[in-house]
Amino acid sequence: MSFLSAKHFHNEAAAFAELESILWPKGPVCPHCGARNRVYELKDVRSKPSIKNPKGAPRYGLKKCAHCHWQFTVRAGTIFENSHAPLHKWFQAIHLICASKKGISSHQLHWIIETDYNSTWRMARRIRKAMQPGSIRPPMPGKGEGKNTRTQRRKFIDAAREHGADGDAATFRKAVRRIAIAPASKDKVAKKPVAGRLSSELQASGVVSRPDR
Repeated sequence: MSFLSAKHFHNEAAAFAELESILWPKGPVCPHCGARNRVYELKDVRSKPSIKNPKGAPRYGLKKCAHCHWQFTVRAGTIFENSHAPLHKWFQAIHLICASKKGISSHQLHWIIETDYNSTWRMARRIRKAMQPGSIRPPMPGKGEGKNTRTQRRKFIDAAREHGADGDAATFRKAVRRIAIAPASKDKVAKKPVAGRLSSELQASGVVSRPDR
């Protein structure tokens, strides 16, 4: 049986349970106040109705802190936060990127996990950036990943081969723990258009005259 046939790669509730066991081995922790006790689970909660989900989408793994009354999931503070992609699709992408011997392109990845290309590109970019230790810089232009990313992926493959079939599960959990809490989740895209930045630089250098106001 393939490792990708595991339940947390195909079921969203199982994916949340798997991530909670990885990041919260001693129980849930409130990301707002840091409380460990009196954190309880909210069951059968759905989001607001929409055209896609008239009855509302189920909110898996929703927790509430009795100290600060903050509602949160295990996604909070990770690279999975503020992402519309299902968590089990993230798991598939992490495993395929880490386990691919020669790397995998975003286009090929979106074919395999069957998600929108733009979403897959952003997922792959976050994962690759998170695999670069101590850096949240994007990969060099024209390259899918940097030297540090390739090194981390090779370590993942070597560890899996060394421990046999059980190594896949152990190294996957280790990779998720490292990637999920990487500072790449705080990456922000500049809101100013590229054309506006170029015109400002040209005006500052004197190549283009600044219009009179």
